[in-house]
Amino acid sequence: TSDNRSVEFDQYPSELLSAVVVYKTPDASLINQGLSGTVNLKTARPLDFDGTVRTVGARIEKNSIGSQIDGISAYGSRLNASYITQFADERVGVALGLAYLDSPGQAREGRYWGFPDFNPSPTAEERRPEGIEGRAYSSENNRLGVMGTIQFKPNDVYNGVLDIYYSKFERDEQRSRVETSFQDWTGASLNPSGRVFDTDRGVPFLVGGTVNAVKPQIRNDAFNREDELISIGLANEFTFTDQLSGLLDLSYNRVDSIMTELETYSGLGLAGNANATFSSPLTGFPSLRFDRSLADPSVIRLTDSTGWGQDGYIKSPEIDDELRAVKAHLNYAFDGGFISSVEGGLRWSDRTKSRGSDEAFLDLPNRPVNLPANVLRSPTDMSFVGIGPVYSYNPFDVLSLYRRRGNSSDGVANKNWDVSETLETAYVQLNIDGQLGDVGIRGNIGVQHQRTEQESSGFIRPPGSSGFGTLATVGTDYSDTLPSMNLAFLLPWDTTVRFGAAKQLARPRIDQMTVGGGFGVDATAVGGPRYSGGGGNPLLEPWRATAYDLSIEKYFSERGYVSLAYFHKDLETYIFQQRFEFDFSVFDLSNIPSPRPASTIGLWDAPFNGEGGTIKG
Repeated sequence: TSDNRSVEFDQYPSELLSAVVVYKTPDASLINQGLSGTVNLKTARPLDFDGTVRTVGARIEKNSIGSQIDGISAYGSRLNASYITQFADERVGVALGLAYLDSPGQAREGRYWGFPDFNPSPTAEERRPEGIEGRAYSSENNRLGVMGTIQFKPNDVYNGVLDIYYSKFERDEQRSRVETSFQDWTGASLNPSGRVFDTDRGVPFLVGGTVNAVKPQIRNDAFNREDELISIGLANEFTFTDQLSGLLDLSYNRVDSIMTELETYSGLGLAGNANATFSSPLTGFPSLRFDRSLADPSVIRLTDSTGWGQDGYIKSPEIDDELRAVKAHLNYAFDGGFISSVEGGLRWSDRTKSRGSDEAFLDLPNRPVNLPANVLRSPTDMSFVGIGPVYSYNPFDVLSLYRRRGNSSDGVANKNWDVSETLETAYVQLNIDGQLGDVGIRGNIGVQHQRTEQESSGFIRPPGSSGFGTLATVGTDYSDTLPSMNLAFLLPWDTTVRFGAAKQLARPRIDQMTVGGGFGVDATAVGGPRYSGGGGNPLLEPWRATAYDLSIEKYFSERGYVSLAYFHKDLETYIFQQRFEFDFSVFDLSNIPSPRPASTIGLWDAPFNGEGGTIKG
């Protein structure tokens, strides 16, 4: 449900899972893998149970810091129920599960920014904060998860399992924020008396004092999100003989995510200001006190109090992600010997992910605006940073007061893209379960080959372009061969030594693979004006590494164990942000105003593949 390929585990209720298997090192049969590890979430198999099983659970939670914003409780709950049964002479099994989450989130933040070098005189140097802010958050997080499994085993040859999972997640986050700049350009000035310095860090740091004529910006922001996820899997298992078995696995997954993030600003009118006394301790929250109330509705108004040129901002991204996959494999088991079985298989998957974002500045036709009392909620308490009560309202309740002014800048155009990825995988693996003298050995040796085709569509926005610019589509393909070996040596005294070696890869973030970007002319470049731009990289290839893992484990019957482990990964390729020379003549430069750069060669900033490096621990 995010911009990239990371899995958000809050979409999967733990109550509906039978097991979670973590693979630290890959084997050839493990199709999807990462550098750090791979997680396999498993649902229950109803025919594995003896009889009917019913479970019901409930939990209540309370946030320790209490409700921060009026209207969102500090209390939450979790409810779950499951039902597993078998019928038709235990040839058919059904598992049903439901989990509901109502979990509030509460947070408080205090921060300061800046501390640039400041020279009050030719012989003195000090560092001063450029501003302080306090933030309070409250959120409602609601998730409904429904799981159903049907298992059909009519005979000893066929075993079919149909898994269906649906999740709906909703988040309503309300944010209150006061940010105050001490910078000279705002009209603020530091009072020369009462200043407090910390001199223990070489250069004196100003950590307390009074700033006159500040313009506190009060922000009431909101973030709404709705995610819907559907996953369907059909596993067809075949036992042809005592030695030969097979699997045909079909799966479909889809996520739709809709978000709205809204900012609204208020303050002491168009020209109002206040005096602020602050302290910035080395630990704990900063303190900021004003000589005027920030909760009085007769004084605080909707307005652009800091001169940003807007009264608010809204963005509404939507993400669609769809993944289809087919896997087939065969396994042949040997009656005896060091090699217990050999298996091999093929897998095909196709993934398409798109992101669309509509963003706009919000302007008040007649600012400043006093809000009626029926719109206001109880003030937000920001005493934790010394401010006290702060003017508060739900920004969605006042959205109709604003006019939208569309934003089609480079930064917004870059957020609209499509990425497609097709993977074809083949593997073969020998499974080991034997003896070498008194030492038992089990594990596997195999190799996996992957072929990847990827393509991205997005907008390139040259200067002077209208809207999002020009739609472009770029793609590439590449292949990887990934050998692997995992061995466990079963020693006397309940001791096990494990060794693993494998070629590994981790695919790029999907939002790094986008073709979108924008560019302009850097008039301040050394040597004269130069084209400069940036965006994604649809030609990006994965992180690749050769990994080694070694561990020694001592088990104490069934009571526990102690383990010592070491890992080492030699990176062949990695991904980092880089600026490199780029020929901008591939774009339409006819709208570039004169004087134009003398050369079409400029600098492009994008994620890129580097080489070399190690990770160990």
